[in-house]
Amino acid sequence: MKYVYFPVIDTAVAELGRRFSANSVALLGAICALMPGSDDFLDADILQPMAAHYKSNIDDFNLELQQMKRMIARKTTENTMPDFDSEGDKLVAFAKFVSKYDEEFYELNGLVRIAVTLPVTSVEAERSFSCLKLIKTHLRTTMLDDRLSDIAVLSQRANALDLDLVVDKFANKYPNCRIVLC
Repeated sequence: MKYVYFPVIDTAVAELGRRFSANSVALLGAICALMPGSDDFLDADILQPMAAHYKSNIDDFNLELQQMKRMIARKTTENTMPDFDSEGDKLVAFAKFVSKYDEEFYELNGLVRIAVTLPVTSVEAERSFSCLKLIKTHLRTTMLDDRLSDIAVLSQRANALDLDLVVDKFANKYPNCRIVLC
């Protein structure tokens, strides 16, 4: 039994080490440090690897972090600071807050936008390619890219679509159109 057990464990540990290198872990930690309410919120030491990885101006970034901390402290004492907990996703709420001051916090805004748009997994990309494979068959090879893209989005988001609303909007926009639905 141990001849099977150890190779499996070794393979799992090696795969975890490959997927989660020190650089990846540092970047994930930096994303966590951009999350309001975390213990390391806006910690410059934790955010440095992310700033360096995405080639931010480190001096400007450090100054922006200090100014952002001062602004948050001032807005908190004045009770004008938005409540990031009530808005759902804290990182997205913080990104909206920082984007209001994108001229003043250029480097910080760039890193927050990157953190918001980084995919957590590759599931969404795999799902879109799987959906595309179902849509683009041999019979539909002449379909234009715009239409293919629209149909792919519709098929991925079909569960979130309110079909009654779509039909009502279509009926209001084209009142003279007569379609017989079987």
